[in-house]
Amino acid sequence: MKKFKESVIKALLPQIILTEAADGIYGYDLIRTVRRRFGIYLGPSTIYPMLSDLESKGFIQGKWEMPNGKPRKVYELTSKGRLLLDQTTKTMVLVNSMIEVKTHG
Repeated sequence: MKKFKESVIKALLPQIILTEAADGIYGYDLIRTVRRRFGIYLGPSTIYPMLSDLESKGFIQGKWEMPNGKPRKVYELTSKGRLLLDQTTKTMVLVNSMIEVKTHG
C-alpha cells in the first residue's frame, strides 16, 4: 500500500510543486511539506530534478536568496505556470469527483 501511495504522490509531484510555488517554496521545504502532508519521503534526487524540469519549461522561476547567510533557491510560479496550475487543478477536481462517485455510490 505504501509503494502505491508513493507512486501516486510521485505522479502528482508536478501539481504539488506548482501549488506550493504559488506561495514561493525552496527545495528542502518542499521535501518536508511532502513528508508532513502525505507521509512519504521524497529525497533531493526526486525533488530537485523535477524543480529543474519545471523551471526549464518556464512554469516556475527560481531566484537565490540568503536567509540567515545560507543560500537558498526559492521557486515561484510564473504566469505560464499559473495557467498550467489552473488547468490541471480543474482536471484534478474532475478526477476526484469521479472517484468519489465510484467509491460512495
